[in-house]
Amino acid sequence: MKHLLSKFLILLVFVIVLASSSSLAYSYFDSKTDSSNSSITIGEWMIGISTPQEFYDFATKSDSVSEDKYYLENDIDFSGFDWTLDANNNNVVFKGYLDGDNHTISNLTIYTNDSTYKKLGIFPIINGGTVKNLKLNNVETDIDDSVLDSNTYRSGLIAGQIKGTTIIDNITINNCGVRANRGTGAGGIVGYIYGTSTNVTITNIKATNLKIFNVKSNSGGIIGQINKDVPSVVVKDIDIQGDVFSYANSSYVGGIVGKIESNSGLTIQRAIIDITTQNTLETSQNYQFYSKKFIGGIIGYNDTSSSLLNISEVFVTGDLITQGSAKSKYVGTAIGRNVGTYTINNSYYSNIQFKHTDGNLYYSQEPSNTGVNIPVVNDDSMPSLSWWNNYFIDFDNGLWAQNSSGRPYLIR
Repeated sequence: MKHLLSKFLILLVFVIVLASSSSLAYSYFDSKTDSSNSSITIGEWMIGISTPQEFYDFATKSDSVSEDKYYLENDIDFSGFDWTLDANNNNVVFKGYLDGDNHTISNLTIYTNDSTYKKLGIFPIINGGTVKNLKLNNVETDIDDSVLDSNTYRSGLIAGQIKGTTIIDNITINNCGVRANRGTGAGGIVGYIYGTSTNVTITNIKATNLKIFNVKSNSGGIIGQINKDVPSVVVKDIDIQGDVFSYANSSYVGGIVGKIESNSGLTIQRAIIDITTQNTLETSQNYQFYSKKFIGGIIGYNDTSSSLLNISEVFVTGDLITQGSAKSKYVGTAIGRNVGTYTINNSYYSNIQFKHTDGNLYYSQEPSNTGVNIPVVNDDSMPSLSWWNNYFIDFDNGLWAQNSSGRPYLIR
C-alpha cells in the first residue's frame, strides 16, 4: 500500500510540474496587488503572441468571443509582412481582451485597393473588447490612390468602428498615419462609434507625429465620428500632437473628435492638444493644403446637448488654419461648428495661428468668427511656468509630469 501511495505522489508532482511549465510557455499570469498591497489576486491565464503571423491570425480571426485573452510576449516588427484583407477577415469583430504588456507593434501597413473592405484598423470592428498597454510605431492604414477618391472607408489605428462596452487604455502612438474616405470618419484611435447601448472609454493616450487624412468629412485626433444616440464616450488623459485633415467642403476637423451627433454623450477631461489642420500624409498634389471649414481645437462639429457634452481641463495649441480665407469664421478653439449645446470648464488655448478674410495669418481670431472659443492665455506664445503650475492637470493620478517650461505631458 505504501509503495502504491509513493508512486501516486510522484506521479502527481510530475503532472503538476509538467502542467506548470507548459502553461508558462504560452500563457501570461496577470496578477495584481489589491489596494492595501497585502495580498495577491489571481488573474486570468492569457495566450501569448510573439510573431507577426500570430498577431495577424489573432486580429483577423472570425470567431472572437469575450473570453479570449491575449498578450504580447515581446515587441513585434511587421517589416516585410503582408497584412492581407480578404472576404473572410475584412469585417471580423473583436470581442476579447488584448494586453500589449507595454510592447511595441512597428512597421505595420494595413493596405487596401478594394472597395469591398470598408473598415480599416488593427481590428476592423470592436464590439465590447478591451485593448490596453500597447505601443504603435510607424503603423498606418493605407488606401491605394486608385480607389482613394471613389470609395468609402472609415479608419482608425485601433479600430475602423466600435460599439458595445469597449475599453481602450494606455496607448502610445508614434509616427503613425490614418487614411479614410468616408463621412463616418478617420480617427487616431477609431473612425466611427455607434450603437444605442454603446459605452466607450478611451484613456491615457499619448500620440506624437500622428497624421489623420480623410477625403470626406469628420476627422479627429482620437475619434472620427460619434453617431447619434450613443449613451457614453469618455476620453480622458490625452496628450496629442500631429496633423488632422479633411478634404470635404465641410471638413469637421477636431483635435479630439471630428463630429458628435445628436443625443450622444461625450466627456473629455485632461487633454493637451497640439494640432495643425494641414495634410502632410497624402502625397497627391490634389490634397496638399489645409482643411476647408468647421475646424475645432477640440471638436469639429457638435450636435448634442450640454447635459451630454462635458469638456474640462483641456489646453489647445497649434494652427487652426483654413484653406479658404473666407472660411476662417468657421473656426473655434473649442468647437468649429455648433448646432447643439455644451458644458466647458477650465479649458484654455495659446499660440494658435488663424487665417483671416484678408488671406493673412494672425495669432488672433477673425472678428466675425462663428466657432465656439475657450479663453486665451497668450496670443502668440505658450503660457509661463507659473501659469502651468497653477493650471488644471491633476498630478495625483500619476499619469502626468511637467517639462522645464511647465507644459504637462503624459509619462511614458
